[in-house]
Amino acid sequence: MAFHNVGGKRTRKHRIIAPGPKECHPRFQNKEGNCLSEQTLSEISKGYNAPTGLHGRNLRQWLTRKARCKTERCLLEKAPIDSKKKKELVKTYFRPTMPDEWINDPDQWLDSNNIADVMKQYEEIYPQFKFFGTNPIDFAAPDPYDPSASAKNKCLQDEICKLNLKELLSNGKTKLGFVYNLDPSNKGGSHWIASFTDIPAHRTYYFDSYGMKPPSQIARFMRSLTLQDPLMKLRFNARRFQYGDTECGMYCLYFLIRMLAGDDFKQFCRRAPRDNEMLFLRQWLFARKDV
Repeated sequence: MAFHNVGGKRTRKHRIIAPGPKECHPRFQNKEGNCLSEQTLSEISKGYNAPTGLHGRNLRQWLTRKARCKTERCLLEKAPIDSKKKKELVKTYFRPTMPDEWINDPDQWLDSNNIADVMKQYEEIYPQFKFFGTNPIDFAAPDPYDPSASAKNKCLQDEICKLNLKELLSNGKTKLGFVYNLDPSNKGGSHWIASFTDIPAHRTYYFDSYGMKPPSQIARFMRSLTLQDPLMKLRFNARRFQYGDTECGMYCLYFLIRMLAGDDFKQFCRRAPRDNEMLFLRQWLFARKDV
């Protein structure tokens, strides 16, 4: 099965598509940009001894002034409520917490946990989506920590090596997301890349923000999908998106999010948002707790 590159003429617009209200869990799509429900605000207001009769926008404004906050996340963090309850509310209503290190180093590389935390929330709102995690380039090699792995025909990331499209489809998983690192498992990591498979559409897309072809390990995996589904078409982006050296992880997240939203891969490649837009997107996909 041959790979087909997708590029085309670059459009003049580079505006990214904001993934829902800023800092809110992606399940919330309200136009007002609020994360916390009226019921939750009411619960919080009791701890602040808010005046009775305040509701909606008026209650939000009173609480943010009282707590000296600019965001609802900060408001919740400062709320005088049970810590366990607070943790549950943060998980329910907000994006993953922005690492403290990003405050002074805003373009710090994303690590595996940053990527996985974001994708976990998209698994929650897209029940048909399965994220296979962040994987080293040698994900199909024998597990170096299991001496009997070769004998058992077991690889480092066995879930990927034994992926079964029919079984996934029967379990309601029609969209598959993968993030890989170009470094092998015994190194610290270098560059994030990603792929997305739409089983019913018989399409697998590979994305590298530098516009490079799939490395042999991933090309081999993608071709293996065509053995399970002869109708499966393989595509990769031939256009370079990234020109700095820090936003590859954000580009991978944006790619997977837009594919889940139903974007056409060719049109996605033509838009090619810039690095500074990915840096801006961090403020949407991760929530600060201190402002």
